[in-house]
Amino acid sequence: IILIQEGTRRIPIQHARRVVGRRVTQAQTTYLPLKINSAGVIPVIFSSAILTFPGMLFGMVGGGRSSSGLMIWLENVLSMHSRANPYDLLNMESGGLALLLRSVNLWMFLYLGLTIFFCFFYTAIQFNPIDVAENLKKSGAFIPGKRPGRNTADYIDFVLTRITLVGAIFLCVIAALPYTLMISYPVLPSRVVFDFVGGTGLIITVGVVLDTMKQIESQLLMRHYEGFRPGARLGGWRGRAAA
Repeated sequence: IILIQEGTRRIPIQHARRVVGRRVTQAQTTYLPLKINSAGVIPVIFSSAILTFPGMLFGMVGGGRSSSGLMIWLENVLSMHSRANPYDLLNMESGGLALLLRSVNLWMFLYLGLTIFFCFFYTAIQFNPIDVAENLKKSGAFIPGKRPGRNTADYIDFVLTRITLVGAIFLCVIAALPYTLMISYPVLPSRVVFDFVGGTGLIITVGVVLDTMKQIESQLLMRHYEGFRPGARLGGWRGRAAA
């Protein structure tokens, strides 16, 4: 989980030569890092919230009991522990794929679909390849083998789409793995463990721990500045007082 959360795809960026007075700066090569899972834990949080909302709504209607036939059907289908699955809903024939669809209920399919959707949706909002390409063009930087402008934006979008798909599949596997194991091994200890430590909770916990570590690391780096060191401050005050 940590490797995927922190993994990046580095795109090489070449900077053109610049003439500053009589000095000519050499061309430099840097990298544009694109995170594999740039959305973080946002997709799993949004997916869980959306699928939890109907249950809360059904609980508030009719004093905790639905009176409408449609609402009763939705309540049974959109439940995490529902027995409704694509195998029964679509009247599929027996087979390998049918057995897989029969072992996973409709709630899990909706959950995985929403997770993939929010991975691409949040990444599209957070990262705009056109703006990045324009900023590279204005600063005199370019991707080797790609023309500045639209061609660069298309290439960045091409790479970003594929690594986002990898991150979305990773989130789906981690989120669905505990649930699948719980169905395959329906014993009491596994149900208790997976109810408290599910795939969603594991992803969120790792994301929060990584963010906390980054915040602590940034604070420690700030302490290396001269203005934040007590010894340097005292030395400065003593020096000015002695002068």
